[in-house]
Amino acid sequence: TAEPNSTITLTSNGQPIGSGKADGNGNFTITLSPPQIGGQTISAVATDEAGNKSPPATAIATDSTAPAIPGDLVVNNGGNSVSGTAEPNSTVTIKAPNGDVIGEGPAGSDGKFTVPISPPQTNGEVLQVVATDPSSNTSLPGQADAPDTTKPLAPDNPVVSGDGTKVTGTAEPGSTVTIREDGVKIGEGKADDQGNFSVTIAPPKLNGETLTAEAADKAGNTGPTANATA
Repeated sequence: TAEPNSTITLTSNGQPIGSGKADGNGNFTITLSPPQIGGQTISAVATDEAGNKSPPATAIATDSTAPAIPGDLVVNNGGNSVSGTAEPNSTVTIKAPNGDVIGEGPAGSDGKFTVPISPPQTNGEVLQVVATDPSSNTSLPGQADAPDTTKPLAPDNPVVSGDGTKVTGTAEPGSTVTIREDGVKIGEGKADDQGNFSVTIAPPKLNGETLTAEAADKAGNTGPTANATA
């Protein structure tokens, strides 16, 4: 409301965004252009028919704008913190691949943040990072790739086929499985997405030889060996 029949001028950051007339009861409704939906401070001044201006009154626009996706995301080598940039003064939340919250902290006035996470993520996990502003608007997630410094487990239940030409078993999904005899590589292959592998070996082994199987992940970490008897 304002003085009846006065002219109302609205500004944001010093720029005009709307004007209109108060009715005979002092009520007014003014369309804003552009819309103000980001928590802006709007100033309103009433001017009467004689040209006298009121002191400015202020209103805060509703903040319904979600922050931008956090960027420049880096997980440190120890896997125990995530750094990056987000909306200044927002709250940054880090989630593990299963959706569990493993860290939360503030972005500074410059938008930069470093958020500790626990437990450390050191096996190539893809983490989700979101920013929430003071009006509880939450961004879409950004992704941060954890370092992979974790060795695979030894292959499980490696078995030499009856004809001595293959070794089968399970290992870390996507890992490279190497078969050796006396330290010499005689076969190599990939574990599938479920961890199953079938590695052809040459020459065939049919005389009770003891073979070893080891798995190396995509980051080059090699795990311990498991034995298989021909």
